[in-house]
Amino acid sequence: MEKNLAPELLTIAYEPVWAIGTGEVAGEEDILEAHALIRDWLKNRFASGDKMRILYGGSVKPDNAAKILSLDNVNGVLVGGASLKAESFNQIILLKAHKGGRGLESLIITIHIIACIALVILVLLQSGKEGMGVIFGGGSSSVFGSSGAGGLLAKLTAGAAIIFFITSLTFTYMSARKHVQTTSSIVLDNPVEAPVAPAQEKAKENAGQK
Repeated sequence: MEKNLAPELLTIAYEPVWAIGTGEVAGEEDILEAHALIRDWLKNRFASGDKMRILYGGSVKPDNAAKILSLDNVNGVLVGGASLKAESFNQIILLKAHKGGRGLESLIITIHIIACIALVILVLLQSGKEGMGVIFGGGSSSVFGSSGAGGLLAKLTAGAAIIFFITSLTFTYMSARKHVQTTSSIVLDNPVEAPVAPAQEKAKENAGQK
């Protein structure tokens, strides 16, 4: 293979032999170790080895897929028996679809918490000096205009409040979008019809001719 092979052209699946058809799944440490070895081999063999997909296979089910997908160097799962049931396969597909957005969601939640804590501290600092009027426009200063130390606190409060509201709206939007994705599925919305046996198909043709 070429050293500069495009990462989307190669996908490697790791599946322990003893996990095939047994219902047993490898432990987290075993998966991490095996996938780390594969990743190192890919990075040494290909220029884009750090971007190539590595899948884990072996008794993947809806109740363990989320944990497996959260492990380092696990870019997807190779589903066996669970893919024969649309309901269970659909749950695994949705878990994979949501994995990409977890990092951004965690970042937004972190910023939201920090803004919330900062807002509480700033409000307490201001209320100790001038009361709650500094936030709602009363007293000698407000969030929209003031001077001195009180003005700085008011501006910081306004900034924290803006960040708080923006992160709140963003998190609400992401949650609503996730709910929409959960209620729709390629697997369940497009059921596969069972193939018709040749004898049955011929009988239908004869019935149509009559």
